[in-house]
Amino acid sequence: MQQAHPNVFVYVGFKAHYSIGLKRNIGLHLASGHYVIQFDDDDLYAPRYTEVMVSTMMDRQLIAVTLSSWYNCEVRAGQIKYVDPLGEHYTEEEEKSVAHIVYGYGFSYAYLRAQALEQAFPDVSLSEDYFFISRLMNVHGKEKVGLLRDTWGICLHLKHGGNTSGVDEHRDVSPLEAHGLQVWGLDVQDVRVRNCGPSTASEGDEPKRNFGPKPKPFVK
Repeated sequence: MQQAHPNVFVYVGFKAHYSIGLKRNIGLHLASGHYVIQFDDDDLYAPRYTEVMVSTMMDRQLIAVTLSSWYNCEVRAGQIKYVDPLGEHYTEEEEKSVAHIVYGYGFSYAYLRAQALEQAFPDVSLSEDYFFISRLMNVHGKEKVGLLRDTWGICLHLKHGGNTSGVDEHRDVSPLEAHGLQVWGLDVQDVRVRNCGPSTASEGDEPKRNFGPKPKPFVK
């Protein structure tokens, strides 16, 4: 069906209770594309998110990439904060000390399907992402798994109290910066999320949206 209708999303439901790792493996086998992009169903992704992630992999000749910094939306408080464990400049030792954070959150994973099929996710529902990405680095070399700092707001990670994992934020985000995030290019209807967005802007504030790197055209 996907081959006949390439713009259609295919949902496969299961009556049995499968682990997240097993469901990711099933998804890999059902997929047909060259690139795999993981999404969390309770996070927001800007319209150009996929283009930025894939073009980053193409530019840097990576087999996988993940965000090393991102924006959090504190849903209950209506606040946006920034998570940046490494900062823009860091040493190898500093990276090792926070590797489980910068490499361990699968909500922003993008990778090549062929290489991923060789490294199965473990049949567990916690830390399956970090195990998987660590195996990719061990087999193909750490330099083939890249980090990307999100300074444009292409992804907004929602903290709603039901998250299975969490990480402390590193700085507050001003209203003007928050209102310029790329994710607000979406038509967000959830009032809880909109509390963090442009609807709370002060009069006269004009968000300056940074649209990030220009994606390269896909080459077949």
